[in-house]
Amino acid sequence: FTETLGLTAGTGNIDFNGAVGGATVLGAVTISSAGTVDVDANFTAAALTVTTATVFDSSTFTLNTTGAANTAGGAVAITTTGALTTGALTTTGGADAGNTTGRAAGAVTLSGGDVNAGAITATGSAATTAGTNPGGAGGAVTMTATDGTPTITLSGNIDTSGGAGTAQGAGGTVTFNQPVVLAANRTITTGATAGNIIFAAAATVNGTTGFTETLGLTAGTGNILFTGTVGNTAPLGAVTVNAANNVTLGNTFASAGFNQATSGTGTTLVSGLLTSTGAVTLDAATIDLNAGITTTSGGAAGLVTLNAGAGGVDLAT
Repeated sequence: FTETLGLTAGTGNIDFNGAVGGATVLGAVTISSAGTVDVDANFTAAALTVTTATVFDSSTFTLNTTGAANTAGGAVAITTTGALTTGALTTTGGADAGNTTGRAAGAVTLSGGDVNAGAITATGSAATTAGTNPGGAGGAVTMTATDGTPTITLSGNIDTSGGAGTAQGAGGTVTFNQPVVLAANRTITTGATAGNIIFAAAATVNGTTGFTETLGLTAGTGNILFTGTVGNTAPLGAVTVNAANNVTLGNTFASAGFNQATSGTGTTLVSGLLTSTGAVTLDAATIDLNAGITTTSGGAAGLVTLNAGAGGVDLAT
């Protein structure tokens, strides 16, 4: 985790054909410029920054910036003008070897013409004496696509949970800034504590095959926000919200079912027509319906259930 490596290739390419940091972990690695960056083996370092490249590809290998003992995980920040493809990516906080506190995970920032992201684990580490010391915070994950037809493809699950401790560490917020496509069934979790899941205004969400790819979301005490349309091109499979404070469906939403499996502690807001081929269950302290709910299955398979707490159900007039 000590010796740093800085690389500048201009428009030339950088190929890592063998393992990096396999025997002794590198310090922070910085690539200031490159054409194509190919990572063809597992890559372990204290942190990784790619300031600018045309293409980055680590698709079948792991980028690992897990912290050393008693050290936070290292950040991963990669910027490309063309395709940005990652395999597994881990920025977990280092182990608490001093019986003090868990350590925070490193943030993950991916910005490319199109982004295809494998599994991301940015979890805080646990406190050694969990009943005495707090756990480490999860790392924030942010994805941005920048070309003329930008797409973020989720080829893996995302976990930004905080580590266990006297108080569990806060989860890291997960933000998508451009259209998202689910390559397969996906889960996104920020754990049981704070940590939002945000699909920004331009971040529409679609499956690969209509009504097939499921989406499971866990935001703990954080919020879940869908700003753009969901399922407009390829409706999602069943969508499950396992835990959240506020849940906002800000536009039309099409899926094969919607289940708020654990009662939300805040407001569930439906602002666009919610269409489902399966049952719909909304469960929250307050349910605010500013748009309709349509299910196309008959009987129990298309049942709509509204379970509201003290805030009741607010129907749009």
